[in-house]
Amino acid sequence: MNDNNQNIPAIIIAAYKRPAALKRLLGSIAKADFGQYSDIPLVICIDKGNNNSVIRIAENFDWAHGTKTIIKHEKRLGLKNNILSCGNLTEQYDSVIILEDDLLVSPAFYDYTVQAINFFDDNRIAGISLYGYNYNEYSFTYFFPVDDGYDNYFMQSATSWGQAWTKHQWRGFKHWYKENNNTNFYLNSPKGMPSFVNNWADTSWKKYFIKYMIENEKYFVCPRQSLTTNMGDAGTHHAERQTNFQTPLLMAPKAFNFAHYNESKVCYDAFYELSAASLSEFDHFYQQYDFNIDLMGIKKPEELDKEYLLSIRKCTKPIKSFGIALVPIVLNVIYQTKGDEINFGKRADFQPGDIPADTKLNQLVIMHKMNKLHRIEVVSDGFLPNEAGISLLLIKFVELFRKIFRK
Repeated sequence: MNDNNQNIPAIIIAAYKRPAALKRLLGSIAKADFGQYSDIPLVICIDKGNNNSVIRIAENFDWAHGTKTIIKHEKRLGLKNNILSCGNLTEQYDSVIILEDDLLVSPAFYDYTVQAINFFDDNRIAGISLYGYNYNEYSFTYFFPVDDGYDNYFMQSATSWGQAWTKHQWRGFKHWYKENNNTNFYLNSPKGMPSFVNNWADTSWKKYFIKYMIENEKYFVCPRQSLTTNMGDAGTHHAERQTNFQTPLLMAPKAFNFAHYNESKVCYDAFYELSAASLSEFDHFYQQYDFNIDLMGIKKPEELDKEYLLSIRKCTKPIKSFGIALVPIVLNVIYQTKGDEINFGKRADFQPGDIPADTKLNQLVIMHKMNKLHRIEVVSDGFLPNEAGISLLLIKFVELFRKIFRK
């Protein structure tokens, strides 16, 4: 029995031609805990293609918690337009959970979404993520959000691995998209928009949503414990299977302790960097400064617009300096870890160019602790032992790849 005052979202699945993936996702949905919820619409949106097996799996799936609808598009939409059409279903269902077919859901995914949708009514919220990040897709390192005691944090980046929208949230984006999708995406990028997101293929709906959020100062709500995981099947944006985006799942329901935007101390920008305002909440010293944060060292000079900077780049006249020994990496600033690998100072005093190799190596080893790469010291003759040597080779390969890609 549903509470009449609750917003009960429809479950929308975007599918194309991955029958095994769709079967796996539907199996995880069937095992989920729907508790007291009933009359839950399930809609499977199948893009046009040579995918009769996908259609059969959708038709044969037994949905015991409400109505099941199968939408078979008569013409090929592509991933972006398929997701946009799924979002438009908010007009019919008031709120929706969007799941691409390469995902797997937690038993608690639905209850989490109901709690979140009914908690967050702030106009600054652009959507609800079901995916809990533990990997920074831009710096290729593990991501550890600062924990302020709440079950959520905020990020100015859209989630494509399980997300929920209300009618109000989707209408805001839809109106913006109608006005902006035909303009020059690259020449009209706002401050705070990662240049590499600009370069994503036009098949990405996500880059438009990120731009929308930055221009309108909106954020996604992100859970600390993930309610979905990305199985990494080959598809539109990946030619072969990969596992970087798999994350542990919450395996039991719980009453979530959410924080509103103005209560939270943890808000990230589109680069997965903690905001300057958030850092200033943990250390009031920084409240007197107007500064950018670039602790992963991936922001370009033109993406830094404040007088002061906190970065792993070299600074000739640092106001403060710190080492790298803790994760999340910003904890080294909060706890004032001894060292000189992180610097705070005037942006004009930072050296342009590449980050020193020993600093980058130490950063990546620390940020990959969960991958069994141990912290080491760079020896004087330039040789590195065992896993560290392999790590340095990987770093050099990534640097070379980036240089080739930029050309």
